[in-house]
Amino acid sequence: MNYKKLIQTVLTMTVVFYGTMVMGNYATCRDIEKSLPPINDVLHIDALLFPQTAVFFTLVIVNIVLSVFILYLLKYKFDKCMKLMNNISLLYAIRILCIYFTEYPNSFICEETCEPIWTTVRGDFCGDIMFSGHTATAFVLILYLTSELKNKWIIYSLYIFQAFYSMSIILSRLHYTDDVIMALLLTYGSYKLMNR
Repeated sequence: MNYKKLIQTVLTMTVVFYGTMVMGNYATCRDIEKSLPPINDVLHIDALLFPQTAVFFTLVIVNIVLSVFILYLLKYKFDKCMKLMNNISLLYAIRILCIYFTEYPNSFICEETCEPIWTTVRGDFCGDIMFSGHTATAFVLILYLTSELKNKWIIYSLYIFQAFYSMSIILSRLHYTDDVIMALLLTYGSYKLMNR
């Protein structure tokens, strides 16, 4: 195990995740100040709304599985573990730029208050729309996980889960449809880039 490489990778992830938190706070303040109504999304129909708590609960499970998978790779496939962790850092660095440069109004009316952007830790943000971190986190896990698996039915099941999870993110109005599509495309592209 290359401890220097591991420390560098963990530090990079820490900086990127802190940057994501700060940018989420910045986007929340920007969204509250502009107070724009949500953009129309064909899939945002009141009758089809999916509970946001179910999406967040699923993300907690995804993050637990991701953590266990990273520990497994760290022990048995160090280089692949570094690729996965760097892939996550790359995705969230791109997400920071997208949030900064893309000023979509939030996909639901934001009622939160604007807090100091450098220190506030929120459970959810308003205005950090482009692109979906929920989708990217789940999909990057699935891409690396399926590369380790041999059973095609488990692999198919994971991709079906991703499709349903992506749709639930849209139907819960956490993100617009294009946020989820961009997350899928960027995640797949970054995975291919990291695993050339």
